[in-house]
Amino acid sequence: MTISETGTNVELTIDLRRFSETTDTLEKVERLWRQISPTLVGQSVTNGTSISLDLPAGNISLWIVNANGILHVADDTGFYIVDVLRSPKLLYQCAVCGEYGPLRCIKCEEDGRETRLCSKHAHIIKDELSAYCPDHIPTCNCRDGCHEKAVFRCRSCARTNRQHSLYGDHFHKEHPKDPDVDYCQRCYQWKFERCQASGCNRIGRSKCHYQTRGMSEPCNAPSCTDHTLFLRKYKPILFFSANRGGF
Repeated sequence: MTISETGTNVELTIDLRRFSETTDTLEKVERLWRQISPTLVGQSVTNGTSISLDLPAGNISLWIVNANGILHVADDTGFYIVDVLRSPKLLYQCAVCGEYGPLRCIKCEEDGRETRLCSKHAHIIKDELSAYCPDHIPTCNCRDGCHEKAVFRCRSCARTNRQHSLYGDHFHKEHPKDPDVDYCQRCYQWKFERCQASGCNRIGRSKCHYQTRGMSEPCNAPSCTDHTLFLRKYKPILFFSANRGGF
């Protein structure tokens, strides 16, 4: 059996997508054909059918495009290869799993190197196109220093050009009328929380600073200007002691 472009030949397509050996040159394809051709003698050929061959390097399928009236493969049957199907060459591999990595870590690029990531292993901030590799995932900037993964950017912090505007999910608040606009809890309280006084619906931009030793942080109850009690802060008086030379 030969690979021929003249005469009456069985026209076929070779499917190498499940075959692991490289066949990127004509010489390699011809070598592979010499290996498989003896096993084809006696095989029936019909338009639209396929012949499956299992080899140590994987499976090969021969799809019959046009048998040209030939019913069975004989020693002198000629073949014409119409096309060869191969798996695509993977140029960009994910640094974590090795699968297709269309995304790039923005921090690695800033350091002058390229780290490719797949969608599964790239950390994405909500509504942003930037990706982060596992070594550069930004952390929450809340005051508690929780080190939780940052998942959103506060709209208000970003507008005021604050350096730290990324926060974890626990610090997330949505705009009261637009769920696509995100705020951190501090900015949300400043912009939208209502005065805690009974019957008052004004914005409570003043926060209660009352705090006892048993409280981890101030009360922070919101109040409008009319319902806020302001205490004048006096400069402390220093007392000196002649015996101790201090105060």
